[in-house]
Amino acid sequence: RQDNSPRVFMGVDQSSVSYAIIQETFRDFANQIEIIKIEHPSRKSIRLAVQPGTKHRIVFIKADALTLDRWFLPQEVDIVYSSRFKHHLTAVQKKRIDKSLKKIGKVALEYDDYRTAFSWIPQAIAAWSRPVLLNGALLSRLRQPSKTALKKEKRAYAIRFFGIPGCYIKTL
Repeated sequence: RQDNSPRVFMGVDQSSVSYAIIQETFRDFANQIEIIKIEHPSRKSIRLAVQPGTKHRIVFIKADALTLDRWFLPQEVDIVYSSRFKHHLTAVQKKRIDKSLKKIGKVALEYDDYRTAFSWIPQAIAAWSRPVLLNGALLSRLRQPSKTALKKEKRAYAIRFFGIPGCYIKTL
């Protein structure tokens, strides 16, 4: 594309740790990327944060992702996606977030891993010396859907699978 105009990326998370990681990751790009944190989101605060500027912008919204449709009008966001967290939600919460994402996004995607017989091995090796992390990593893997379960959803959603470590993108 020839369009080099500044882009706005928004991230929603309840954890301030995510904001710290964003700051660390993009520290060397301060002359190209502006980072804004919204602690108490409202439609007004978000609208102000996404106004066009001279730099690319990352807007971090500290909030519950299940409340997204409070702040955006239908089809207001070009692309909206969830990344590696839905396997922690209940079935009711998953349906709620899917409905919200489809409502506010022109395109809505889900990106996550699926459970395989061997997908737990890299995490076990990486976290072996940290039992608390090891426990969380393995339990998280067990909550992930299997490829077989996801294939059953193919009638309702477009899903693409990718090999090692075993992940997928689902168009909602």
